[in-house]
Amino acid sequence: MHTSFCWIDIVSFNAAISACEKCGRWEAAVWLLAVLAGAGLLPDVISVNAAISACAKGGQWEGALWLLGGLGGRALVPDTISYNAAIAACEKGAQWELAVALFDDMRRRGVRSDTITCSTVISACEKCEEWEIALTLLAGMWRCLVVPNTITYSGAISACEKGQVWPCALWLLDEMQQHLVHPNAITYNAAISACEACCEWGLALELLREMTRRRVEPTLVTCNAAISACEKGRQWRRSLGLHADMQRRGIGTDAISRNAVVGASAAAGAWLQCLARLTLVSPDAWTYSSVISGCREACRWEATLALLPEALNRLRSARGQRLLAIVNSAVAASGSVGEWAHSVALLDGLSLMRAAPDDITFTAAVDACAKPAEWQTALSLLARASRCSLSSAEGRTAAMAACSEGGRWEASLALFASAPGELADRTAGNAAIAACERGEAWRQCLSLLQELAARRLPPDLHTCQTTARACGSGGASTSALQLLDDLPGFGSWAVGSEDHRSAWSAIVWACEASGLPMPTDRCGASLRGFHPAARHACETCRVASRTSPVRRAGGKEAAKK
Repeated sequence: MHTSFCWIDIVSFNAAISACEKCGRWEAAVWLLAVLAGAGLLPDVISVNAAISACAKGGQWEGALWLLGGLGGRALVPDTISYNAAIAACEKGAQWELAVALFDDMRRRGVRSDTITCSTVISACEKCEEWEIALTLLAGMWRCLVVPNTITYSGAISACEKGQVWPCALWLLDEMQQHLVHPNAITYNAAISACEACCEWGLALELLREMTRRRVEPTLVTCNAAISACEKGRQWRRSLGLHADMQRRGIGTDAISRNAVVGASAAAGAWLQCLARLTLVSPDAWTYSSVISGCREACRWEATLALLPEALNRLRSARGQRLLAIVNSAVAASGSVGEWAHSVALLDGLSLMRAAPDDITFTAAVDACAKPAEWQTALSLLARASRCSLSSAEGRTAAMAACSEGGRWEASLALFASAPGELADRTAGNAAIAACERGEAWRQCLSLLQELAARRLPPDLHTCQTTARACGSGGASTSALQLLDDLPGFGSWAVGSEDHRSAWSAIVWACEASGLPMPTDRCGASLRGFHPAARHACETCRVASRTSPVRRAGGKEAAKK
């Protein structure tokens, strides 16, 4: 058997390993490399490079790195092709850190990188949303006298798209054209998708027009991204125009295109247009969910309930998330017009459909109970969600709002106090403070304010205004003045900003309502160097307090003493 190998030379082995690499047989390529050594032949760099490339195409990044590391043991020096193949393996395996590390190792060893090297490393960063590193690598190419090509720029623009930094994506598109690098459809797809992700529908349409001017044919992906941008911008007429243009050009449409048009109409509240589209498409769960959302935007909850049986009948074989998306939209639609009973009934009906509610279902149902002050139902739903191991900050905040509307500030306070750390955010704190303010519990408002600061959740404008109103209504001018001292430490707004002045106005009102003027010397010291408008607010307070009949009576707190 061994004698059959004696006439085979290294060139033959290299050709065989390359053949395995081209057809994706990485196991055979590695086996041939081992057989080569057993046949008394020494592999060269070409042999190992072909095996590394085979591992890269097979998604075996660990094997590729092992082979690259073994070159030194064979007294072989890795070249640009060796590193390019190993970096490609890391890129395919979403190992961007290793790809960057190999790139750095190339420079340390004095191995010259080329356009393929840099493009592959940038692509690895793009897949893992590391847009800043991708841009740094692109900038470094020019310093190393490596010229980026269309693939390089497309990868960097796609990285910006995933990082939702559309200005960088457009800047790169402009830069590549300045360097006479011609963008292709993939480049424009990434740039338009970057605009779509950030709701910049106008720029997305401008890029689509630029493609036509440059005679770059848009693809289905291009048009879908542009329609989705219009959907997010509630530009339903433009989305319809794009959809018609796609059909005119023979590009064709798919479920994404059709659903994006329906979604654009839904976002704009064009519910009749949504219903009309149902007759022109083969609706899926997402389509029905969008139409129901459109009816919700237009406050047409009756249309929602009428559409729901049709949706469930057409999609009776649907299960899991697809069915749940329809019901969730219907629950939210009913709740948006105060039909909380319908929302709860829809949630209960999920069991008949053999589906389980999720966080979104419970949150929408609890939110439906907020405005009609159905606090008992809201708390019951929250308890059910907890038993199902479901919880969300939005659901808890909605339950707190329901308690507030029902005059149950103690229950709202208890919900905030019992919330796990990740759910006790500033929004929940504001809801608790609002409930206490409604119940004229100003001491609890102040306590919550301090608790938020202790949790490193600096109070925002709403927090401060609500607390100031509570102090004013409760005649607690001293506490309102304490807010004045605490303002600089909150750090949630700049001194002299619009929010800062609004907070001052609330404190001014609190002092006036409780019948005690804000001390002149204290105001002067506090406001020295502040924005002139803030000093004007102080002067307003002083004038108001002088003319206040409550002040002449000595103030509520002074009268109590």
